[in-house]
Amino acid sequence: TQHAAFVEHAEPLLVESPHPYQPNTNDETVIRVPGATMLTVTFDERCSTEQRTTVQLFRHERQVGEVLPAFGGRPGGSWPRAPIVVQGDQVVIHFRSDLSNS
Repeated sequence: TQHAAFVEHAEPLLVESPHPYQPNTNDETVIRVPGATMLTVTFDERCSTEQRTTVQLFRHERQVGEVLPAFGGRPGGSWPRAPIVVQGDQVVIHFRSDLSNS
């Protein structure tokens, strides 16, 4: 007999950029939960960036397996409102800011 199990991670993992973030930032954060079959990513409703700063989600490092097109800007703008389900045990968050200091 095969059994399916849903295990919720006891504590949500909080990932943030520095406040304020530096100009010309190009960071990649890999989140891996060994054994997970899917990960759920939720963005706080207060998330915001400058207009030319982007956040992007990928399934694998080296920007492979795009989950969503790039997003960013003011709260509510292009930020995902619903939780994002990523199949597998890994998601990569790519954060890129422009050269401005505003």
